[in-house]
Order: sequence, then structure tokens, then C-alpha cells
Amino acid sequence: GIGSLTGLSVASMANFTFYKKDQIKKVQPLRLGVGFMALNAINSITGSNDESDIGMVALASFQPLNTDSKVNFPIYAGFGYLFEHDNWFLLLGPGIKFTF
Repeated sequence: GIGSLTGLSVASMANFTFYKKDQIKKVQPLRLGVGFMALNAINSITGSNDESDIGMVALASFQPLNTDSKVNFPIYAGFGYLFEHDNWFLLLGPGIKFTF
């Protein structure tokens, strides 16, 4: 696994949204993202002794089709690679999205 995740971690992602053909402002339910994450990046603040690591991540999110709602619960799936530990990992789980 990834470990205890007790330190502060930071992530930076680029999110790609796809629109339906011949329809203005109609979003498809699939979004793709790629980026980097730093696990336990700031150990001195939290007092954690866990090893820090940098990884690359690719995610796909499946958004609900009702786009008028202020609260949505997307499903996330993806994979990543940790450079320091030299291993691959999978990500799967729910999310929450607020629209103001």
C-alpha cells in the first residue's frame, strides 16, 4: 500500500473536460486528469517520520449526468507510479463536488 498517509501531501492536476458534439455547453460525463503528487511532503510541520515520495497520477472521473445540481458525487478511478518506492498503485473511490 501507500502507507499511513500521516504527513501533509500535495497534488497538482490538469483536468480535461469533453463536450458533446453540436451542443453548446453540454458536458460529457467522463473527465480525464494527469498530474503529480508529493506524499508526506512537509514532514517537519506534522512531526511525521514517514518517508516522503513523489508520484505521477492519471485519473478518470465519471460525473453524474444531472449538471444542474449544486452537489454531485463522482466516481474516480486511476493509477499512479511512486518514484522513490518504484511501484505502481491503483486508485478507486467516490468523491464529492460542490458547484457555486
